Amino acid sequence: MSPRPASIFMPELKDLTEHERAWVGFLRLLTHDTDPAPSLERVQALRRALSSENAKGAG
Repeated sequence: MSPRPASIFMPELKDLTEHERAWVGFLRLLTHDTDPAPSLERVQALRRALSSENAKGAG
């Protein structure tokens, strides 16, 4: 059986860029090195946080 191909939702670690690996490290820092599932609530909270930062820097 061949391994499953990587997708945008489950990329192979070797395929990540330096910046993507930094984001993974950042998320680990935010979650105290736990592994929470990406629930809708968590995704929306992260999007709000990133959007508010973008809005502050736009002016």
